[in-house]
Amino acid sequence: MRTSLVRWLVVLWLGWALGGAVAVAAPAPAPSLSPRQADWIERNPTILLGMYNSGWPPFEMMQNGRPDGLGHDYLMLLTRQLGVQVKVRVYRDWAAVLDAACRGRSTW
Repeated sequence: MRTSLVRWLVVLWLGWALGGAVAVAAPAPAPSLSPRQADWIERNPTILLGMYNSGWPPFEMMQNGRPDGLGHDYLMLLTRQLGVQVKVRVYRDWAAVLDAACRGRSTW
């Protein structure tokens, strides 16, 4: 009985907290870029994102063969604001992602 009451209180609190956050949220303005940053974006309209299968939930992970997670959500928000595309490359582990980034095979 007590466990179910605590669960319902947590669910109600989360609903209240998330509902308030959504109601207050406004569209984010496009970020202002320095000339150097704008030039980089212009020369790199497609960002190569290196990910690995096991990821780092809940921040970065693959679900049903597609990238997911908090980091990916933020990246998608930025890509819409900046007008760039993302191409994902999946690697076997974190060391392979770092190796690809160092060799220029992925942007991030």
